Amino acid sequence: MKYLSLFIVFFLFSCTPSIKTVESEVLADIKKDMKSNDKFKKNYGMVTDITLKHLKDDKYEGTLYSKQDGKKYSHDVSVTYTTSKFEWKIKFDKELKKNTVKNNNTKVTFLEAKKFMINRCSNINQKLIKSHQSKFNNTSLYMFFTTSTEHPNQSCVTSISENKLEILASDCKNTSVKISQWNQIPDSPKINSYDLTNANNNSIDYNNPSSNDAVASINPPPVQPKQNNNYRPSTSPDYSSSKPKNSPKKTIKPSRPSPQKRVEDWLNSLQNKGMTFRQGHDIVKYIPRSNYSNYSSYKNGFGSISSVDILSTTLKDENSSKAVVVVEYNAYDPQNSNLNLIQRMDLQLKGNRWYIVEIKVVKAIKI
Repeated sequence: MKYLSLFIVFFLFSCTPSIKTVESEVLADIKKDMKSNDKFKKNYGMVTDITLKHLKDDKYEGTLYSKQDGKKYSHDVSVTYTTSKFEWKIKFDKELKKNTVKNNNTKVTFLEAKKFMINRCSNINQKLIKSHQSKFNNTSLYMFFTTSTEHPNQSCVTSISENKLEILASDCKNTSVKISQWNQIPDSPKINSYDLTNANNNSIDYNNPSSNDAVASINPPPVQPKQNNNYRPSTSPDYSSSKPKNSPKKTIKPSRPSPQKRVEDWLNSLQNKGMTFRQGHDIVKYIPRSNYSNYSSYKNGFGSISSVDILSTTLKDENSSKAVVVVEYNAYDPQNSNLNLIQRMDLQLKGNRWYIVEIKVVKAIKI
């Protein structure tokens, strides 16, 4: 009887599969099912692994892992396993599921996007001139024309999608170029130079973002009184015989670029605009360890940047020899990452030129 009991225990134990066997079979079955599940692949990517623990009898529980675009997700899984069949249930990642539902059902309105842009403009020294709503691939796009309050010759066109309240794209160039591009957008409210003149002389009505354009109402320019063309001021002949005194010649110092302009010149040089990439290196040559080899490196330098969009430059401090400029720009780098950057740049005046001597990253976001 004793031997029979031992035999039964041994038989039952030998019929219990190992954890590795259960994991292998369940993982293969889940991968097969999820491979044709488009909703799972869209939200969570591809199944990669599973870990289980044996609870009691034919019950198991554990974690299923998946991966999408470098991001990993974990899901609770329960399994009923016997030698003849097994069943499994997945409890999907709660946080991602909640966010997915929210993103699918909630759309950004034109008014919300405009409020977002008005607030952004107040933080980066810009003014909102015109706004426009359009459709692209059945998606609403909200477009905004802004101009710099510090550099009126620079303007930007920025877009926001109805899918997310964030900057989708922003392109800043010479104002005349951006006006031409904006006016070519179908059905957009057209812009002329007087719109910008009026905007610079008036403040935006921040309490009324729902207006068609977030610019103060435009009044017609004042009518200048007509002059009498027959009028001639009376003159008296000068009978003085005295000769003009020789006045000392004034020495005119050549004007130098402002600190902001110097920063913009350097950023533009990264895309060989205005000056070459090598000439731009001269502006930052006083930064420690900024020899040209490091500067032009594709890995740790600026060599792989293909283009730059300057969004704003703000002069924070300036005296006779030092200045601080805060700049926001988008750097497009196909070798590494495209970034939206806000940087603080310390400049020193050497001779008659400003040089960047230190760069500090305030914010960096992948775009």
